[in-house]
Amino acid sequence: MRIERFIALSLNPALDTTLWIDGLEREYNQVLGEQCEAAGKAVNVARVLKAFDCPCKTLILAGENNRRKYFSRLDSDAIDYDAVFLSGEIRENISLVLPDDKMIRLARPGFTVSKAQIDEIKAHLAKMITPGTLAVVAGKNPIGLSEAEFIDLCAFIESKGAVLAVDTSSVKECDICAIRPWIIKPNLEELELMTGETLDTHEKLAAAFARFHREGVQHILLSMGGDGVLYSGGEGSDYQLLRAEVPQVHVKSTVGAGDSTLAGFLLSYHKGKAIDECVRVAASFGTASVMIDGTNPPRKQELEQVYPQVRVSKFIL
Repeated sequence: MRIERFIALSLNPALDTTLWIDGLEREYNQVLGEQCEAAGKAVNVARVLKAFDCPCKTLILAGENNRRKYFSRLDSDAIDYDAVFLSGEIRENISLVLPDDKMIRLARPGFTVSKAQIDEIKAHLAKMITPGTLAVVAGKNPIGLSEAEFIDLCAFIESKGAVLAVDTSSVKECDICAIRPWIIKPNLEELELMTGETLDTHEKLAAAFARFHREGVQHILLSMGGDGVLYSGGEGSDYQLLRAEVPQVHVKSTVGAGDSTLAGFLLSYHKGKAIDECVRVAASFGTASVMIDGTNPPRKQELEQVYPQVRVSKFIL
């Protein structure tokens, strides 16, 4: 398959706020530093693609109340976007970083979506999708959007001629099989939630991969943090089961690492690279991104350190 262009759909964006604090032992604790970024999984993927000179138009569903804080940051990053606004707040994820680098995460809820806003999203998508479009649909579903409505939205995108990259913890295995995305990128916890199984052996993982492939999912990219990446899939009859092993690095923030992993795979595939190279780049992007504070794309200097140490091999059951 040839990908001509990317779009990203962010139905539940987030402000990612990181606070470096001097501790939590006292009643009053000092904030030593602060960083706030416009994020959400689909937005994160789009930002990484742009950072590596691959345009990606992003469609964002956003609450009115704190839109200025969110979109001023997207504007400063020169992200290409359209937005559909509704009443309420864009949700906020707050990460507290302690002196020993331990991180505590807090999640504020966001807005509630209605059918009217989803219809407006569809109208925008109908104008954005052209032949050869890959649509990244990523992130948790917003309050008010049911699994059935999400499946219908994905079917609408596919009916317009796009293929889907789906990365969400809001659906079950049967939903993914109904959507039949081109690629999915769960982590292990998300895959277990999706399947309703504890996938604690290689055989169980392989069986889960096989079920998704039988239903039409072409590529599965499983991010496993410091244990690297597993890949299952291929083009036509060229099925591959691969593992990317990654070096140990000093972790500053894991927020957005899976999004960088997906972006690395898509970027390499878009350039026509072989699947094993796509997996190597995906693992390199994910690993390099954790070496940076906050929610940020991997940088060249970290990638130059990580990439030569990533090893891709056939995954033997």
